[in-house]
Amino acid sequence: MQQQPWSTRSTWSTLATWTTWSEWSDRSAWFPRPEQPDAPLPEHYLRRDELERPEPAPEPAVAEDESSPARRLALIRSLQGAFSALLALAGLVAFAGNGALSAGMTRIHAEHQLAAGDFAGASALLATALQRAPDSTQLLLLKIKADLLAGEANTAFGLIERLGDRAGNGELVAEIDAILARVSAAAAMAREAEAIADLDVARAARLWEEAAELYPESPRVAVSSGLALAAAALERRDLAEHMLVSVELALRHPEQPFVIAQLASAQAARYAETGAPAQRAEAEATLARALELALPFDADRRELDRQAERIRYCLASRRILTQRDYERRFPVARASAPQH
Repeated sequence: MQQQPWSTRSTWSTLATWTTWSEWSDRSAWFPRPEQPDAPLPEHYLRRDELERPEPAPEPAVAEDESSPARRLALIRSLQGAFSALLALAGLVAFAGNGALSAGMTRIHAEHQLAAGDFAGASALLATALQRAPDSTQLLLLKIKADLLAGEANTAFGLIERLGDRAGNGELVAEIDAILARVSAAAAMAREAEAIADLDVARAARLWEEAAELYPESPRVAVSSGLALAAAALERRDLAEHMLVSVELALRHPEQPFVIAQLASAQAARYAETGAPAQRAEAEATLARALELALPFDADRRELDRQAERIRYCLASRRILTQRDYERRFPVARASAPQH
């Protein structure tokens, strides 16, 4: 029999042995359409070995190695992002509250200085804090306290006016009130002493001494008290006491021109008694140093020049005179004092 060429009929005959007409007619089910490339083939189109082949078991999931470089890099980037956000937030907070925060830290430092007795240091710190927080009632009160205890009563009084009627910490206000009570009493005594200085030197010295006892923190009151005591000693011709008070005062306040001039006066009085050339040279050198110290203090230079005239007179004549006696004897001294 002649073998027929491959044809559609032979193909149909072969396929007919595998399937029925209805299945063949539904050839769209086992010939995937172009728009469904992944559609599965029907079971009757698969070979027997393919039908009996078991489905492969799913591969077990492998846990991601957290120590892998990729994992570590991702973690580092995440942390960097969080840290950058935190820094940005901190910067915003610092920018918004830098003045208040800095003033608060300075206030804490100043309170430690106050507790340690460094009143001038605390006053300087609080002045800086007030520049950052000028409306802070607590800072104003602390500055008033620091200034009063540093002997700067005039500065404290200015701050009290600035404070006005604002309420503050009750305990701190009570401390300031107690300090103000003795400062006010000392100021009243000082005013009385200045008023009677030319009339009653001894009385004026006692008032200054009491004022210094009430307000020992004030260097100005301490200097004025020492000068008054020295003047009272010279008034009663107690030259030993005059020298003792003058030396002690100069040791405590070597930068004060009137204090150094007072020491020169005591040295001149000692020379007037002994006539020793070395003592005269010492008095002249001390007087020159007092005048050098007085150069920045133009307002007080005229008063210092009046005292210098008396000291030179004492050195030249070896006659001991108080300032009041000298001006009575030489009334033109006030008018002839050099103007600076």
